[in-house]
Amino acid sequence: MSEVSFDYRVVLDVAEGVGDVRAKQRGSGDGGWLMAFAEAMGRLMEKQVNEIEKFSKSIGDKPTPEDSTKLTAMTQMFQMFMNAVSTALKSMGEGAAGMARKQ
Repeated sequence: MSEVSFDYRVVLDVAEGVGDVRAKQRGSGDGGWLMAFAEAMGRLMEKQVNEIEKFSKSIGDKPTPEDSTKLTAMTQMFQMFMNAVSTALKSMGEGAAGMARKQ
């Protein structure tokens, strides 16, 4: 992994991703900020999957215990990230729906 911490990298990637998606959506009016967030998170997840896949291919057929534990940790981090994104999307969507009802 890079020198930049995972947390900081996520914030930068989300900010860039949401900006990119919003720029594409400006003319179309599709999805709004919630969809932009979802698409940005999807790209981040895809990056993580690619890193996991690359590492898994690099260890070959006979991984060392260190390789196995590192791969397990990477997949667990991915699972936690997926759960967090799912929870965030659900919460934001419910919050937006609640605000729309109060209008």
